[in-house]
Amino acid sequence: YVAAIWQNRNQRIKEIYIIDPREEIEFEEHDGFKILKFKNERELVKSLRLAFKERKPLVAIGHNQVYDYSQIRYAADDFKLIFDPAVKDIKPRRDFVRQFLQRQREDLIYLDTLWLGKIIHPYLNQKRFGTSFKLDALASFLGINFKKSLTHEQLREVEMRRLSGKTLEIRKEAANELIDYTCSDAENEEKVFHALNPWPVLVAM
Repeated sequence: YVAAIWQNRNQRIKEIYIIDPREEIEFEEHDGFKILKFKNERELVKSLRLAFKERKPLVAIGHNQVYDYSQIRYAADDFKLIFDPAVKDIKPRRDFVRQFLQRQREDLIYLDTLWLGKIIHPYLNQKRFGTSFKLDALASFLGINFKKSLTHEQLREVEMRRLSGKTLEIRKEAANELIDYTCSDAENEEKVFHALNPWPVLVAM
């Protein structure tokens, strides 16, 4: 499941890319996101790559984007596809890994709220305060009413129900939970970015 909000001066497009091999997802839209359904992962990655080529984004905003872009790139590599979202034949890659913090090499201009949160509010790293740089924790600190609908453990269980639930109803319910989880993340990443107001820091840098 990949959710994307594409924005330029005149247009705002919200999409969620979903693998639906058994054509079990009946609706075409969720919370303003157009649902794009694919038979397999290869077709999903091809379509996402084409969207980047057609829309030519310069800036990518998200939370811990290194993980997201790396996973898309690894999937593309598995299918002998080149995922080059910004510069022809240049794949996204990490230029270092230090504990859990990673940095993406610049091809797109990555404005990552995980990184920006660490730069602007470094004291959130004090675990004894119950704070962190996770998306929902950072959102809460910034006054945004957001809590992830699923923990990582719950997400794995829902994914298993989506893939191998015994009945159509079980699989559909799991799909709905995953769609809601993914779209909610995308919407709130955008809110966190604006609440951080990183422009003074970025201009100074």
